[in-house]
Amino acid sequence: MSNQQRNYFFYFSRGFSLLEVFISLVIITILILFSSRYYTVTIAYAKLTEATVLLSEQKSALALYYSQFGTFPPSATELNLAKTEGQYVKNISLDYGTLTAHFKQDATFSGADYRLSLQAVLLDQNSPKTLLWQCGYTSSTINNNAQAIGENITHLPPSLQSYACSTLRH
Repeated sequence: MSNQQRNYFFYFSRGFSLLEVFISLVIITILILFSSRYYTVTIAYAKLTEATVLLSEQKSALALYYSQFGTFPPSATELNLAKTEGQYVKNISLDYGTLTAHFKQDATFSGADYRLSLQAVLLDQNSPKTLLWQCGYTSSTINNNAQAIGENITHLPPSLQSYACSTLRH
C-alpha cells in the first residue's frame, strides 16, 4: 500500500467529529421527549378506559336495581357484580347513587388520589324511575326538575376528565 493510499484511508476512518456526535444526541433526545409524552398520555387513556368500562357495568346494574326497588342500594355489594377493581382501578365505590372509580397510584397518576365520579340524576320527582347520568364536574342542565344524587368527588385533570366523560356518554 502506498503512502498516499495510507493517508487517504486514515483520513476517512478517523470517526465522527464532536459536533456530529452532539447533533445526533440532540436529535435522539428530542425524539425521546416526544415519544415519552405520547406514551404517558396513552397509558393515562388506557387507565381511564378501564375505569369507564367498570363504571358502565356498575351503572347498568345500579339503574336496574333502582328501576326494580325505587331506591339506591346501600353498598356496591348489593349489585352483585363480580368486577369492581382492575389493573389500574383500585375499587369502585357507591355512595347513594354516585359511583366513583378510585385509581391506583403509580407513575402516571402519582402524588394524588385520582378518582372519577358518575352521578345518577333523577329526571323528575313525579316519575322517579327515570335516571340519567352526569360525569365528573358537569352540572345537571337537563331541566329545572332534575336532581343529582350523591356527591361528586371527581379529582382528575380537565383533559383526562373530558376524555373519560365523553366515553361514558356512549
